[in-house]
Amino acid sequence: MVTLFNNKVRIPTPFLVLLGGLILMAALILLRQRPPQQQPAQLGALVEVIEVEQKDETIIIAGSGRVEPRYEVSITPQVPGIVTWVSPDLAAGGYFSKGDVLVKVEEKDYQYSVDQAKSSLAQAEYSYESAKAQARIAREEWNAVQKQRRLSGLDTLNSADPLALHEPQLKQAEAGLMSAKATLDQALLNLSRTTIRAPFNGRIRSQSASPGQYVSQSTILAQMYTTDLFEIEVGLTLEDIQWLDEVGSPAEITMTVGDKEFSWNGYYFSNVGAIGESIRVPRVIVRVDDPLDQTHKTGHELTVGSYVTVKITGQTLKDVVTIPRSAVRDDNTVWVMTGENTLDIRPVEIIFTNRDDAVVGDGLEHGELIVTSSISGSAQGMKLRKANGNGTGEANNE
Repeated sequence: MVTLFNNKVRIPTPFLVLLGGLILMAALILLRQRPPQQQPAQLGALVEVIEVEQKDETIIIAGSGRVEPRYEVSITPQVPGIVTWVSPDLAAGGYFSKGDVLVKVEEKDYQYSVDQAKSSLAQAEYSYESAKAQARIAREEWNAVQKQRRLSGLDTLNSADPLALHEPQLKQAEAGLMSAKATLDQALLNLSRTTIRAPFNGRIRSQSASPGQYVSQSTILAQMYTTDLFEIEVGLTLEDIQWLDEVGSPAEITMTVGDKEFSWNGYYFSNVGAIGESIRVPRVIVRVDDPLDQTHKTGHELTVGSYVTVKITGQTLKDVVTIPRSAVRDDNTVWVMTGENTLDIRPVEIIFTNRDDAVVGDGLEHGELIVTSSISGSAQGMKLRKANGNGTGEANNE
């Protein structure tokens, strides 16, 4: 008799839980709904812009140069002699007004010459008066002889001997008188020249006069330059020259001392009309009137020999646009942000440029937005967005 046993296989409970979870997860994945796909928003490159303003613009021509006095002279005596007095202010940097006494030369010898000339003049005047009286008497005698001849029925004489009338003697005495006067004038002039005076309002650059020194007409006593008028020779380009306005146009002279800037008023005086030797550029002259008076107002001296920046007011251009020079791209193009917030790479007419700005004639309209920042990979039509809010800006032409 055979007995059959029914053997049952037992499955662990954790395995059943894991299997059920996997089946449930697979069902959820298969039954889920996918969300609708969205294209990412194209915000565009972030840029800074300025608004175009079309207006009349005055060209400012900038350059630099060295301050020089209008006149500079060597002070020399006109008569030789021993120096008896030197002004205590006659030193480098000293100021003098026109006519101020600088140096005196011993005058005794020249005073003696004046006294002698006066004596000679007195003698010449006596000789002249005597000759004039003798000539008058001779003429009267001649007239009396002529009258007597007419009364006697004789023919009158046609002419008298000039010597008989003392005419040559009178001319000689007159010439002697004129010579004596000229000698006295020269003696007085030489005497006055023993006092050496400032020829103009000026300042002493250097001096070498001392009391007791013997000087001649070739001895340089001092170097002096005028303080009433300074000049600056400014080198410009040929392009700059064409924008100069008429002579007398205002100019601003600026000098930087440390972290401070001082300025003086001047004016465009002339075009030199020649190319400089050391620097091969055309040159113009800018003048500064009364620099000392202006120095009191600015608080700093416009020093002779210093290098300064000069800005000359030039011609005025009508209905143009001034933008930063950095906004001008390759091939004279600018980047314009259109109303659709896209980039327009636009060629423009550049009329004038300086260190900071560019003046545009044609190519831009009032109110348009100029991109002033850089764009990596710029291309026509690319999307843009403003970084500076209202997109307004300002550029100055200096």
